[in-house]
Amino acid sequence: MKNPAKELLPAIYQELTGAIFIGSEAVEVYDRVPNLPWDNSKTYQYWVHIAEPQTTPIQFAKDRFLSRTIVNIEVATLFELQAESGGNEIADEIVNRITTLLIARGGVPYEIEGFAGISVTLEDITTVKGNIDTAYYVGKTIRVGYTLEELI
Repeated sequence: MKNPAKELLPAIYQELTGAIFIGSEAVEVYDRVPNLPWDNSKTYQYWVHIAEPQTTPIQFAKDRFLSRTIVNIEVATLFELQAESGGNEIADEIVNRITTLLIARGGVPYEIEGFAGISVTLEDITTVKGNIDTAYYVGKTIRVGYTLEELI
């Protein structure tokens, strides 16, 4: 059995990169946690991080390789403490765009090389808020579940 995450994570990255906008500004998507300096020309900063997945083989399938992979997608928004807007509303807008792109009825709406997408579901969305140095932070984690069959 192949590890579906090897093909799934690049497919998600490709699907999200350049597809999420706040106003006319693209939201950056990373496959690792970015170490970004604060951009002094802005009072805000936001990005998406595709985090490590958890894959579990589905054991009852005797004649094929099925697996369930849960992918954590982190949305981070930072706003200067004195900024008059931002936070949850923008984080929710980014989350809505991600879930629209990744989750569809009737299967996986994009290609995953070497695998057939049987289903994709929204597992949950969690939120963390707080202050970091001179910024207000809103982080949301979207857990998306994929049931995949390896094509042999």
